[in-house]
Amino acid sequence: MISVQGDKIWRGGEELGWVSGGELFDRKGNRVGYFSDDAVYDKNYHKIAYVEGDTIKGSGRNLYTKDSRKYVSGGSLSDVARTAVRILFGD
Repeated sequence: MISVQGDKIWRGGEELGWVSGGELFDRKGNRVGYFSDDAVYDKNYHKIAYVEGDTIKGSGRNLYTKDSRKYVSGGSLSDVARTAVRILFGD
């Protein structure tokens, strides 16, 4: 499980990275991607997932936005932001 504390992203006591605005960075400061209100993009600005209703499609599997709360806990991120963390950092 991934947790968010403030702007930091953690898994099992190890810092994975952080969130700044709509951008996601790994712990070394490399940009891994970003999210908008309705989509997730990789670091090269390619759309890798998009919102359709309450489903995120295009990530190789259908993910439900509400389920992302189970995989990415804590913080005050939107469901799309949680899904971006889940996709880009793994669950």
